[in-house]
Amino acid sequence: MAIDPQETQSICSEWESERNRHPFAVEKLSEQTIAGCWDDSAKTYSGEEYAGIREEMLIDLIDAGILGEDRTMLDIGCGPGLYEKMFSPYVGSICCFDGSKRMIDRLNAECSAKGIDNVSSHVCMWEDFDTDEKYDIVFASLCPPLNNPESLLRMESYSRDTCVYVSSANPTPGMPSEIWAELGKDYSFKGYNTNFPCRYLCSIGRSPVLKFYSEERRTEMTFKEAVSAQERLIRKYMDLTSEVRDIINSVVSSHVTDGVVEEKKTMTLGMLVWNI
Repeated sequence: MAIDPQETQSICSEWESERNRHPFAVEKLSEQTIAGCWDDSAKTYSGEEYAGIREEMLIDLIDAGILGEDRTMLDIGCGPGLYEKMFSPYVGSICCFDGSKRMIDRLNAECSAKGIDNVSSHVCMWEDFDTDEKYDIVFASLCPPLNNPESLLRMESYSRDTCVYVSSANPTPGMPSEIWAELGKDYSFKGYNTNFPCRYLCSIGRSPVLKFYSEERRTEMTFKEAVSAQERLIRKYMDLTSEVRDIINSVVSSHVTDGVVEEKKTMTLGMLVWNI
């Protein structure tokens, strides 16, 4: 495959431009604040909206011969261990780490309760992680710190065989996008679309395989429940001033029918697999 440095530079520039439209970047939130958002969600984060997709990914990784009982795995940014519980019967061992101690504590407790004994976990930020050890599979899912060219190459450096990278490719969210528009915010999550790392890897001579997985979800909430849900989301990025609360109430009110707020979402993840 021909390598074109100009194409690589163009992709990286486009990718960075989109990443800089993420609300964390637009609002200039500190790394400590962002980490705190993740740490605070340790008790409640379920990943339920992607449960069916994770099962499909597992089947595809097994069918592709990527998982195996003699294989070792490194999971970067493992969170509460949703993938550890799923992958552990199909690999020899998993080493995983996350910057949130609360997430790691929850992972350890759940692995212990389920008798999973081939998972070792550590509290560590991606920026601080360092090892000379190589793993057969290096895996990362929905881990924002890996969403850049430098981290993809660093991810490769810990693998002796395969890398698996999962990120969101969701369409623009419904009510949140309406609230942001009312607030005059030009936010975008497109910088996390899996197409960017795929295009980058292709431009530097890799041969990644990218597959998208989608699942339709429909929820019904009362007005009060819907307002609380939007407030929890918006609070990640900005203070809930009286103006912000008024706009949230107004947008949610416009979606009420017979006292119910119904929301339909298409949840989409992209899984990128490439060999070293």
